Amino acid sequence: MASKLLCDSIEAITFKEERFIDYKIYNVNDRLVSVLFYKENFYSGAMHPSYSFDCFNFDLIRGVFMKYEDFFTQGSEEELVEIINETINKQIGKGKMYYDCWEVSSDDFFISKNNFVFNDTYIEFYFDDCVICPSYTGTYSIELPLTDLRSVLKKYGLNSLIF
Repeated sequence: MASKLLCDSIEAITFKEERFIDYKIYNVNDRLVSVLFYKENFYSGAMHPSYSFDCFNFDLIRGVFMKYEDFFTQGSEEELVEIINETINKQIGKGKMYYDCWEVSSDDFFISKNNFVFNDTYIEFYFDDCVICPSYTGTYSIELPLTDLRSVLKKYGLNSLIF
């Protein structure tokens, strides 16, 4: 059986001995629902569980799942990565996030760019284990106020956000 090195420097067998899946539903408005699925994996020999996430945003009127491009302007990924990293650094500086955390890379963001949910006043991006913090911190997401995202959010079309 192959093994891999986790970011916590614990060698673990990739066989998942246990997996728990749970979800949260956010009723954003009359048109939009956001759903977060979080998967907790327990690996043999690992000190901490590993987490991964899947987020879905559903347009109740049209009956379709919506993606990053439905909410954000074309080509806005790099600017959003900068906004996310500024927020991470501010939170680390204020002691609201562990010093062991780090900025998200552009490559990691592009992989996870559809992993977000909306709330009344903010959007929350979720990243799998070890993308922005080591697993022992328990930090897997970053909240960004909608008002801070005006430069990258679409103000027309299918974007049903009201703020």
